[in-house]
Amino acid sequence: MSEQGYNYINIGKFRDIRFLYYKNEIIGIEELHPENGDTNKVCGSTIFFGEDGWDLLCLNPLVVWPSIVCKNCNSHGFIIEGKWLDVSSLNPKINSLIKDYIDGKHPNQQ
Repeated sequence: MSEQGYNYINIGKFRDIRFLYYKNEIIGIEELHPENGDTNKVCGSTIFFGEDGWDLLCLNPLVVWPSIVCKNCNSHGFIIEGKWLDVSSLNPKINSLIKDYIDGKHPNQQ
């Protein structure tokens, strides 16, 4: 999963990501998805990890915090356990999992 390059990884829900590197370290993610559900149009977001950005809570399985919102089409979701979770589909069980990640209770957290 951490191989450098331009290879995209499918994370479900018509979402693909690739890692962004600087000096051989992962600094962010580029996420691509269909614009407003139209598979003929591509939309995307770029996020950066660090003090003023997102947190890479776990690399394998991939967990990123907080959620990602597309500035163009307002698509909104989380990357948890290496999969995309739309905010609209969240339920109390998922909210509990997210809280556990934040509180450091995930056994695979790095």
